[in-house]
Amino acid sequence: MFHLFDNWIVNTDLAKQFMEQGAILLDARAPILKWFCPWEKAVPVTWQDFSISHFPHKGKLIDNDTVLTAKLRAIDICQDPPVLVIADAVKGWGEDGRIVWMFRTLGQEKSVFVDGGYRALIKAGYPQVKAANNPPETGDFVISRRRNWEIQRDELKGILGDDNLVIIDARTPREYAGKTPYGEKRGGHIPGAVHIYYKQLMDKQGQLLCRE
Repeated sequence: MFHLFDNWIVNTDLAKQFMEQGAILLDARAPILKWFCPWEKAVPVTWQDFSISHFPHKGKLIDNDTVLTAKLRAIDICQDPPVLVIADAVKGWGEDGRIVWMFRTLGQEKSVFVDGGYRALIKAGYPQVKAANNPPETGDFVISRRRNWEIQRDELKGILGDDNLVIIDARTPREYAGKTPYGEKRGGHIPGAVHIYYKQLMDKQGQLLCRE
């Protein structure tokens, strides 16, 4: 049976429905865009807020559940209400998808992001406001990590070459080809990885291409 939250991506109609039901709205766009174009009741976040900031583990989710829980509760994340994430699907880098993946990994299974991002919401007529309203620190979320949404480096290394394994590299073509434009210590890609840059699956408005 299809469940409403089986999909991680929702259209603007479902987004509106979730907001009417009291969804927690997170704005993952660049800070300057949030300042110029804030959304009512939206909490500004970045995926880096919940990630390790130092090498060699930079970018990985914080592994201290106490610290991570405090950060999530501070932005009013709860067990039950849906979490709706918006970003700039055209000029962004998939920040909304990263944040929803984080929530799903940590056990918040009602987290979704909007197909087309904030631009789609504007086109659908959803109003913006001049100042965002930050919620009180009342979240009750309890982390329950889901192993099915992540894999560790050593685990992946151990199954390389498995006939049942498909690795998709969603980075830019130049990164896949070995360039290091963002300060990576090492270029290249995982042996056997198939390159599918994620924006190739979107139209010029930042929405997913039709199924066909």
